[in-house]
Amino acid sequence: TMHALRELLNQKEREIHRLESLCASTQEFWQLQGQTLVFALKEKETLIKALQEALTSSTKDVEALANSLSSSNLAPALLQQIQEKEDLLAQSLAEQTRLQAEWQRQLQVVEEAASAREHKLQEQLRQQSQDAKERGQEIAQVRRQLAQAEAKLSQGAVLLEEHCTKLAGLQEMENLKAHALEKALREGEEKDRLLQHLQAHWATARKHVSEGQSHLLLPPI
Repeated sequence: TMHALRELLNQKEREIHRLESLCASTQEFWQLQGQTLVFALKEKETLIKALQEALTSSTKDVEALANSLSSSNLAPALLQQIQEKEDLLAQSLAEQTRLQAEWQRQLQVVEEAASAREHKLQEQLRQQSQDAKERGQEIAQVRRQLAQAEAKLSQGAVLLEEHCTKLAGLQEMENLKAHALEKALREGEEKDRLLQHLQAHWATARKHVSEGQSHLLLPPI
């Protein structure tokens, strides 16, 4: 029916709007999440690199100071402390190098995960776009069916109007025929009454004529 077709059309349009909104929100979410993770990891990488450069510079300064002090007549205990500080700086530098490598590995993992999510997102968007396309085709089909139904309904209305016009004409003709028949019947009845009246008058006249002739044949008294 027309109502069912319109309801189906509205349902398909709402489904397409929902798919389009879902595509947009999903894409925005994954892009924002990926950008946030990559930005945080790159920021940490920058900080580690700056700290590593500072530690390298400090290590060189300590080495230069140790070399200058070793040539002077300072106590061995002071030289030992300086050497320990140098060792701590070297350990810290090694730790920062390890952390940088670890962050690089995590960044690589995150980038690969982001790439995989992006690929998955693209696949989801492709599927959703395909679904939206199919829904659009279904809507177009429903619209064609609706247009055909409306055309048939309009054509049926025209035919119904023509039929009603013909029926009214036939009814008018039938009324005219009935009126003519009724008039003919009345005229026939009037003619019958007139004929009966003439016949009665004729019979009476003949009777009078017959009686007059019989008197003429009788002998006079």
